[in-house]
Amino acid sequence: MGVPKATYDSPVTTIRMGDPADLDEVQALWLTLHHHDREICEVPVQPDDAVSWRVRRDHYAALLQDGTGLLFLAEEVGRAIGYAFAILNTGKDDTWGFENGWAEIYSLSVAEGSRSSGVGTQLLEAVAAETRARGLDGLEVATMTTNTGAIRFYQERGFEPAEIVLLRFGL
Repeated sequence: MGVPKATYDSPVTTIRMGDPADLDEVQALWLTLHHHDREICEVPVQPDDAVSWRVRRDHYAALLQDGTGLLFLAEEVGRAIGYAFAILNTGKDDTWGFENGWAEIYSLSVAEGSRSSGVGTQLLEAVAAETRARGLDGLEVATMTTNTGAIRFYQERGFEPAEIVLLRFGL
């Protein structure tokens, strides 16, 4: 599938593509990311963990089912220690210079004890490799404006700020 082998001195034994049967393995990782967003975000984030996970899981499942979602798991001794979920967008983009489509990194989360070991980079590179293998020519990612660690992580890996999303609540 074009997924690169691990190149970091870390306990990660495999980065593999997942499927809908693997979704429950990422629940704790999603909630870790969701809790972090809730702590740092300046606008309201879904306060109910059960609702957040149910909506996220259903969305992941639908995207995997229709073939527009990619799930990658980083595993250590058969246990998920990180994951990346990407959404595939085919064709030209109306704003950016993606001629053949792109993947949006929709979620990337690494367990606290495995951060700064290269796991996030390995997951990101797995998404990039699969994106290239499918003939797509770009990656997109969004992060909370207050998540300076994530912004730095992505910029160090070649991402550039390009757009700001504004929200309005209470309509």
